[in-house]
Amino acid sequence: DLGTSVRRYRLSLVNASNDKVVSGPFDVGITTSSRVPASLEHGQRYRWRVEGEDLLGHSTAELSNGFTADATAPTCGSLRSLLPATQRLRDRVNVEWEGCYDADSGIEGYEVALGNASHAEAARRYTWVGNISHLLLLGLDLPEGHTRVTLRAHNRAGLTCTVSIDVRVDMTPPECSKLHLVNAHDGYLTAPWLEVAWQCFDAPPGYIALTAWAVGTYPRGDDVQ
Repeated sequence: DLGTSVRRYRLSLVNASNDKVVSGPFDVGITTSSRVPASLEHGQRYRWRVEGEDLLGHSTAELSNGFTADATAPTCGSLRSLLPATQRLRDRVNVEWEGCYDADSGIEGYEVALGNASHAEAARRYTWVGNISHLLLLGLDLPEGHTRVTLRAHNRAGLTCTVSIDVRVDMTPPECSKLHLVNAHDGYLTAPWLEVAWQCFDAPPGYIALTAWAVGTYPRGDDVQ
């Protein structure tokens, strides 16, 4: 107000299709920003109406451009690691995702956190990564075992959905023992073939994926077979 000071503002929410007031008016004093209660209908378009009044009682009102209410959360798609199911690199996480969408307000962007089954942010808090579909995190110190990677998608109304996967780090080799010839007697074979037995163990999260054997004339050799 060029002549006198603004005394107060009144804020109302109106239906954009007919300018009918659906919430308010609320007297918000002389503040130029405010949060007021409103009951919104999904898919309906609304506009804010602000009325300013000066010390002499003169008033004027303006309407905002409007917005469309979105009361439904986005839908999260799939998240996968680009590294092997059991990775030997503890300093990185390399993931990509697809299929996240929001038919109403659209996807604004994503956050990523590292944690475990009970706490999504136990190792790394949610970090905003923007509207991308691939992320390589370097400089990490992942523990042996499982780390949960959680992707949180935001729509433009501020609603979210999450999807998670576990990545597994195994830096410890398996242990094998009790290798022996079953059909040997006093160091001599009793048949023209080899019957071999052994025991191998790999502590969780590892597992024995493959065993292989060879025959040689020296320790750990394979010059015979």
